[in-house]
Amino acid sequence: MQTALQNRGHDVCIVNLPVRRESRSLVWKTYLKRLAANCLFRRKPLRAWPDSGERAIMCRHTGRFVSRYLTVVPCRFVADLPEITEREKIEGYVVGSDQVWRPGYSPDIPAYFLDFVWESAIRKVAYAASFGVDQWEFTPELTARCAPLAQGFHALSVREDSAVKLCKQYLGVEALHVVDPTLLLEREAYEALLPSGAAGSGNGKAQLMAYVLDKNAAKTGWIRRIAEKKGLAVNSVGAEARFWDVGKRGVEQCVAPPVETWLSGFKNAAYVVTDSFHGTVFSILFRKPFVCLVNHSRGATRFTSLLTALGLHDRMVEADALGDDCPLLDKPIDYDAVEALLKQERSKAFAFLDEALATD
Repeated sequence: MQTALQNRGHDVCIVNLPVRRESRSLVWKTYLKRLAANCLFRRKPLRAWPDSGERAIMCRHTGRFVSRYLTVVPCRFVADLPEITEREKIEGYVVGSDQVWRPGYSPDIPAYFLDFVWESAIRKVAYAASFGVDQWEFTPELTARCAPLAQGFHALSVREDSAVKLCKQYLGVEALHVVDPTLLLEREAYEALLPSGAAGSGNGKAQLMAYVLDKNAAKTGWIRRIAEKKGLAVNSVGAEARFWDVGKRGVEQCVAPPVETWLSGFKNAAYVVTDSFHGTVFSILFRKPFVCLVNHSRGATRFTSLLTALGLHDRMVEADALGDDCPLLDKPIDYDAVEALLKQERSKAFAFLDEALATD
């Protein structure tokens, strides 16, 4: 998003909202699941969420990437946002994307509706803001608080087609459906981030890249069998484990790989299997044959909206119905047709941003 806006002639900074503890209901739900599971095996219950020190360890590679490439304005408290706005002489805010409007993921929802912007001269824009799901998760109280804020935006766009209806029904606003900001850049912009030696696969054998967020034995076994069938080596790119499964003693297993390593995985892949929305996005950007394992718990509407818009809806497979004889695995993708549709989506998105951020 930063690069896309800079390419349109804007000076850009990213106001980094403070990390807030996840919603109380989500914390308790996750903790109770961990407690029950660990009691069955007579182990001590694991702490569900990392503290700030553990989070820094887990994000050390991505932290370096942020420091190198992003212009970040730190924010310790949400209450500091008005002062930051004045100090940085901010003339407009662009909110989004990802699931910034999903209560379980963003406890400070009103801040993502710019409740701290009081000056009418400051432009308020939502680009590809996402609820993550196709049903309304706001409480009546949160809806009543956010609807007037949404109605005060100068321009509003959302990432899923289902969100257009949610905005109209619950917030009383018209919204435009646009693509995720990662798709605003061409593949070459991401390849420019890679070191010069990242062009090859490294071990001489073609790779099946597996980028799976919610790992289990069934997915792992299926991926291994598919790789063997295709004569590919499995390249699993991502953290080895999740913190709530291994706890503080296994925090090193939870370290996210460098962004460059993640991008190289797509560039070098002969095939991609992923249950991640952005794993799907970068499979498309790098024009790779791929299978998307539908991830309902994280929000399936994100996948269906994107893939339908690009004529790729048939690349989705239900994760609980995996079969080794899946005909989709050998079905080619017409990336020239996909690129034509993506070009139209980019044009629509840039027209929205240019109009939304135009100065009088």
